[in-house]
Order: sequence, then C-alpha cells, then structure tokens
Amino acid sequence: MSPAAEILRTLRALRWRMVLGDFLRGTVRAALFFFGVLVVFTAAAWWRGGMRPDFTAIPIRLTWPFVFGALAALVITAVKFPRLERVARSLDAADATRDRFVTSLRLSEKPVANELESLALAEIAGYARARKLGPLLPVRVPRELPWIAAPIAMLALLWWEAMNANAIRDARAARETAAISQTAGNLDRLGAIADALAKENEDKLLKLVAERLRQSAEQMRAEAAE
Repeated sequence: MSPAAEILRTLRALRWRMVLGDFLRGTVRAALFFFGVLVVFTAAAWWRGGMRPDFTAIPIRLTWPFVFGALAALVITAVKFPRLERVARSLDAADATRDRFVTSLRLSEKPVANELESLALAEIAGYARARKLGPLLPVRVPRELPWIAAPIAMLALLWWEAMNANAIRDARAARETAAISQTAGNLDRLGAIADALAKENEDKLLKLVAERLRQSAEQMRAEAAE
C-alpha cells in the first residue's frame, strides 16, 4: 500500500471515532432539550390539577427523551459528517505535530507527487504507523450528561406533589362518599318506617312522604357516583 493510501485509510478509520463522539454529544444535548419539553408539559398538567402519575409508565416517559435525542443526533451527525481535514487538524492539535497530518492529507489528495512530497508522505506514514493515534481522539462521556439529573429531579418533584394531592383528594372523596352513604341509608330507613305506617293506617300522605324519602336517597347515591 502506498504511503498516500495508508494515510487516507488511517484518517478514515479515525474519523469514525470522531463521528461516535459527535453522536454521543448530540444525543445528550438533544435529550436535554426533550427533557425540558417533558418538564414543561408535566408542569402544565400539574398546574391544571388533573395530573395522575402512572408509576408503571414512568420508565417509558424517562426513556423517550433519549430515544428522540438519539434520532435527532443521528440526523445532525449525518448532516455534519466530519471531513478528513477536520480529523487531520484534530490530530495535529492533539499531538502538537505542526500541521503534519493536514500536510499529509493535502499531499495524499494530489494526483501526482514529486520526489520530495513522496518522501514527506513516506515519513508521515511511518510516523502514523509507529504511533497509537486512537487515544488522540478519545470517545469521552459527554460533559452535559450529569445535567440530565436536573430535569429528572424536577419531574420527580412534580410527580410526588401530584401524587400527594391526588391522595388528599381521594381521601376527601372517600369521606364524602361515606357520609352520603350513611345519610342515604338513614333516609331509606325513615322511608321504610313511613311506608309501614302508611300501610298500617292507610295514610296517603305518609305513603307520599315515604316515596319522597326513597327518591332523595337514590338521588344522593346517583350524585355521589358521578
């Protein structure tokens, strides 16, 4: 393999490390954006007071910002696919080689190289062959990743507040239902007594009162069920 081809192959191989780093950074940054959207919608639902957190669905809700973030990062990375010149400049900056790799790239792309240029390509190819260039372009965990803890904490607070509010409303509703059930039961008993007295005395007024008491009890139960 010629030195020019060897240099191009090395730069292309290292470019994928750069692509992976760009993809990871893009995923985390886009996930932060989608977590922000999730916080806004959750806060709006909490403000309206109608939010009932479903804790079985929380893992899915916390996953979709990463999924959409990865898709967005994939598109952005494909659009901004790094050129070999960017790889060469990054290598020169990391290794302090004074534009050695940029120069080798430009010489490699020339249709015909003179003798001096060929010697330079051979020297740079030997230099690249003798070094481990991968660590010069490390794939690191994005520094923005810990920031995701902030929207997750906000979501947890909103869900916890909504859960407490729902528990208070449910307890109040249970007490009101119990009170209505007790009152309706008392009306039923009064109606039964009035009905028995009406049959015993053949009193139409007592019979009407008994019917009204039963209707009131049924109405209270219907309104409690709504």
